[in-house]
Amino acid sequence: MPRLSKAAAQEREKRIVERAEKLFIQDGYDNTTVDRLVSEVKISKGTYYYHFDSKEDLLIAVSDKLISDTSDKLLAVYVRKDQDIIWRIRNVLKAYHDDFFRNRDIWKHLYHWRNVALYSRVAHICMKRFTPILEDLLAEAMAAGKLELPHPREAAESLLVLFDSTSKQLCARTDHARRVRILQTFRYLLKRILREECIPEFEA
Repeated sequence: MPRLSKAAAQEREKRIVERAEKLFIQDGYDNTTVDRLVSEVKISKGTYYYHFDSKEDLLIAVSDKLISDTSDKLLAVYVRKDQDIIWRIRNVLKAYHDDFFRNRDIWKHLYHWRNVALYSRVAHICMKRFTPILEDLLAEAMAAGKLELPHPREAAESLLVLFDSTSKQLCARTDHARRVRILQTFRYLLKRILREECIPEFEA
């Protein structure tokens, strides 16, 4: 059998990741087996392990895709120079949270205490992708006199840590009233860093 070209191999890997993403969201990470995945993608197990050493490696690839998709959405808001800077900050924060909420079953697995190493890898990817976007927006708002912050980069990093901590709390709690209190506290803390107008509504 002739070897696939690099482009063809990348396309096949993309199909595996896209299908895994759908199955993880639909049925949960734990309920999605490698056997089912290879059956749906119509490849052999050997082909799967050519691309991924383990199911955990596949989870990292899916997480990276989700982060990339979110990054694209944030950038689409970031470039809206026709909109006020406060509008852009608010909608970047909303897109960030909404994507977490949509994919929370995947993040819930990453936040589990047994997956500290996986979580650390994904958290590093998130910080690397999202910090520059938020930093630039905060710096622009400061230059326009709309926000008062000591340092935009450190403020951006702190906001992302706050988002991450709140997301972890939300994944650990299923009681609706508790989730509402977590988000109320989250909004309170955000308002201490940003203006009220910067804070969107968040789904509980």
